[in-house]
Amino acid sequence: MTTPFSPSTVRDQRFNHLEVKTLVAGSITAPPFGTQTVTGGQVVIDGTNAAADAVTISASNAAGGIDINSGTGGILIDSNGSVALLAKGTAVDAVDIDAPAGGIAANSALQLALTSSQNSTNAILLNASNALAGIDLEIAGMSTLAVQAATVGLGGGVKLTLDTVGADAVTGTATLAAGTIVVATTSVAAGSLIFLTRNTPGGTVGNLSAPVASITAGVSFVINSDNVLETSTVNWWIIN
Repeated sequence: MTTPFSPSTVRDQRFNHLEVKTLVAGSITAPPFGTQTVTGGQVVIDGTNAAADAVTISASNAAGGIDINSGTGGILIDSNGSVALLAKGTAVDAVDIDAPAGGIAANSALQLALTSSQNSTNAILLNASNALAGIDLEIAGMSTLAVQAATVGLGGGVKLTLDTVGADAVTGTATLAAGTIVVATTSVAAGSLIFLTRNTPGGTVGNLSAPVASITAGVSFVINSDNVLETSTVNWWIIN
């Protein structure tokens, strides 16, 4: 059955608290097998009931599914409450988010949690599959990246890049003058481990140290040589 209507016509079908409206000129086709098609019109489904399931879309057949398809206008899901997506399938891709020609953005004002309960060495897998691709973790200010694991391994040509510039550098170089130098960095803490290697020897070299007593947390630490004639350039690395 096809029902045409004009731009000034509003067709309402009310079933309890569910209202279906076609608001723009077009037609409704409702064949006997239960498929309803709106041609040239807009469909608004409005559930006025004060219930969590005020609007329910259900494919009740055990093998049934729901297909939502849109053009370039996209699909917008807007909620004043939470949005929950529950997939009861057991496949590795039970929830599949795919953007074959674009990117995927996740933005949260509070914590963004990614959790897997699988008993596997790769329960959470981050994979940049392109041969030239990388993975970039950026943390602003004095925030911390904490990695807690029995074993942390970097292999297969993986490189670890640390901040060597700025007020919060965790690694860098310093040149001794009369066997000592004060290194300013906000990343140093009272319990920091500071590793030293000699980059370019200068003067009369001695034994290098960065005494715990020399640390001013959040401000600086001191590199010393036991020979006051040393003027070497020294590499330093802070681990907290």
